[in-house]
Amino acid sequence: MPNNILIIGNGFDLDLGLKTKYSDFAKSDFWPKAAGERSFLCQYLNQKKDKDEWFDIEYELFRFAGAKTLVSRRSPELDMAFFEKLKEQLCAYITEQQYSEIRKDSVAALVLKSVISNGFFNSIYSFNYTDLSIFADALNLSMDAQCKHIHGKVLDKSIILGVDESALAPGYDLLHKTMSPYYRSHNIFNDLNNANEVVIFGLCFGSIDYTYFDRFFKNQGGRDEIEVNKKKNITIFTKDEKSRITVLNRLKEMGINIQNLYAQSNFQIIRTAEDQDRNLLEVFFDRLDRYSYAEIGASAFVG
Repeated sequence: MPNNILIIGNGFDLDLGLKTKYSDFAKSDFWPKAAGERSFLCQYLNQKKDKDEWFDIEYELFRFAGAKTLVSRRSPELDMAFFEKLKEQLCAYITEQQYSEIRKDSVAALVLKSVISNGFFNSIYSFNYTDLSIFADALNLSMDAQCKHIHGKVLDKSIILGVDESALAPGYDLLHKTMSPYYRSHNIFNDLNNANEVVIFGLCFGSIDYTYFDRFFKNQGGRDEIEVNKKKNITIFTKDEKSRITVLNRLKEMGINIQNLYAQSNFQIIRTAEDQDRNLLEVFFDRLDRYSYAEIGASAFVG
């Protein structure tokens, strides 16, 4: 039986038509405008959200509370109180978004249908706070595989917001994701290594989350030459040419040899907003269907 893994990031929800970017939250009525007026963190984020088109809360949390931040701009008690309010309001905002009507003809919806119908995706991981089963219900799909949420989910208010294990200023340790009571261990690295089919949809491999993938891609790109029929299928879905280049640059920043990655795996990036990639989509869906047909055909002759 094939061993397959699906990993989704915020680009998946965006392709479904949901407004789940941090910048969307920052522009909404859910943003805690007056909750932390005396907090330097509140003031800092308010300035950033109004100036930066690609506002990233987690990146800005690191910039604000990093060990090299000016001491005069810190007030840990007030800042951490605002941080708790920020998480509470983000949870409320995403909760509203996940029940919005989705684009059922989107590439994300088609990929989800294909993956669930395939029946052999042993592992599904989400970096999103939204619940994948809600989208499956909207598409009239019966989702048997359990989705593992790396950063928690809004359904049980277990969202994890923050930074990785980088050094922070005194009093800001609670910004580390590992300090969350909802942080859990997982097998994403082992599942990636053991998978025949790896599908990643809507991840930009930013500095906050790249540690989940750098070992996998380094191992894959650093392998000796392997037989064609033993190569992993690795498909990354992203929006357009700009985001494709961003993904490749992020992989290079991890120290990945892109040329070797292509040589040692069936690696491809499919752009959901580019018509010229439609043929790649068709080949992708055909391959997943063949998994199902091959398994059904083999089982029909067992015994």
